[in-house]
Amino acid sequence: MGGSGGSGGTSGGGFTGGTGGNGGTASVTALGLALSAGGMNASGGSGGTGYLGRGGLGGAGGLIQIIPNAPLPSGSLGNIYANGGNGGSGGSALGGNGGAGGNIVITLPGTISAGDINALGGSGGSGANGGSGGSGGSIQIQSTGGSISLSGGINVSSASGGSSSGQGGTIQIQAGGALSINSSINASGASGGSIILNSGGGLSLNSEIITADAANGQSGGNISITANPTATAAASVSLPSGAIISAQGNSSGSGGNISISTTSSIFASQAIPITLTGGGIDVSSNGGNGGSVSLTSLASLTTSSSTYINDSVSVPNYYGGGVSIYAGSSISINGPTTIGRGGNVTLTSPSIGVGGNIQINALGQLTNSSPLLLSYTGSISGAGKITGNLDSSGTVSPDTTLTVGGNYTQESSGILDIGIAGLSDRLGYDVLDILGDATLGGTLDVSLLPGASFNAGATFDVLDAASVSGDFSTINIPLDENGQPIFSVETDSGDLQLTALEAVTPEPTAIILALSAVALLTRRRRRKDI
Repeated sequence: MGGSGGSGGTSGGGFTGGTGGNGGTASVTALGLALSAGGMNASGGSGGTGYLGRGGLGGAGGLIQIIPNAPLPSGSLGNIYANGGNGGSGGSALGGNGGAGGNIVITLPGTISAGDINALGGSGGSGANGGSGGSGGSIQIQSTGGSISLSGGINVSSASGGSSSGQGGTIQIQAGGALSINSSINASGASGGSIILNSGGGLSLNSEIITADAANGQSGGNISITANPTATAAASVSLPSGAIISAQGNSSGSGGNISISTTSSIFASQAIPITLTGGGIDVSSNGGNGGSVSLTSLASLTTSSSTYINDSVSVPNYYGGGVSIYAGSSISINGPTTIGRGGNVTLTSPSIGVGGNIQINALGQLTNSSPLLLSYTGSISGAGKITGNLDSSGTVSPDTTLTVGGNYTQESSGILDIGIAGLSDRLGYDVLDILGDATLGGTLDVSLLPGASFNAGATFDVLDAASVSGDFSTINIPLDENGQPIFSVETDSGDLQLTALEAVTPEPTAIILALSAVALLTRRRRRKDI
């Protein structure tokens, strides 16, 4: 029933080491045939040592097929391996290349339970020049009528090598019912591989990490996670606290693509949540473009976790990718979300609620086809752009210029937070730039930023809109040492303007701080009439 692993290559004495044997073929097709908990192994053999010549090549992993025409007896399939063999040492010569991971195919009509399932690439052998690591293999697991529960790791990553790593492999898991994976999922390599997880019910990923990261200057891979409810099984996608879904690019390589979705053709109105609790999604690159993230839910989407589009915003030449969040009914963003430099978040839903914190860095963009509803617990800050309408019951804090491409409505609990450093030509103070109409209410909070300096009569257009209606019910203005307001506030048809009633000069220590942070005072803002 089981194919044995390949034998190791012989040592080459003063010559080239022998090639490791390829893994064999293990096939289970008989009706009701049982497997022991010991599992199956069809790994390739290691290459032999070449003391003066090149190390032997590692053997390729073999083929394991478990495709019976009836459910197997209950119990776990155990651990299943089809790893590539390691390359042999080359001594003072070249190390042998690692063997490629093999192929594992499991197709059952019933429930599937298993431990570790690996088709790793073999390591490159050491030598004057190390051998290349073998590429990861492929793993396909399908249960046509039952659930899948995997207690061990799923791994088709490439091993490292002295000269280069191989490519990440392919993982495809499809469950007719619920899918539960309780360990790591790894398809990383020189370029990231592919991970596809698909369930007909709940999809629980109790994994600390799901990764298709890249190395050697290559791009991250592709990760697709889908839960599809049926007439008898509800669907959801949940990740534990601290979990990371990662498809990072390396060096000049771009970040990969991550898609998480729940869809249904049966329950058009059923809530199908995607819940990311305390974890993170990372498609950044430390030198290339960021990747893309797509979160799609038929009815409801909750992100309680951090979402990183490109956290390398300190490198201005590298741009983030995008996040697309789609839902048929409602979207709720309750955790911190950062849109990096050049990144984009697209929200498509009749209702988009924000109860957490969204920071939009310079050149970042949040694209919303429906009004963005900022609750009293939510906040939006930064110097990027919101393309659609914004209805705020929370806190809006520009950092230099924050742009709203549609209309802006500030409700009675809403707060507009404006900082003033100095200069009257839109340098060194915060601006909310609204391309549509503004309807004001709630609170205006004005504060002096460290090192603030300006003359009496200086004016600051802190809100610019096509038209302005309504007024703030509360205006908090900084006071001088005599308790008198430093600014007057005036609203005309399209602007909210602060006028300095007296000069403000920094304290001596603040002057030193201001000189060391001169960039704060030299940030330019775009005028709508330029």
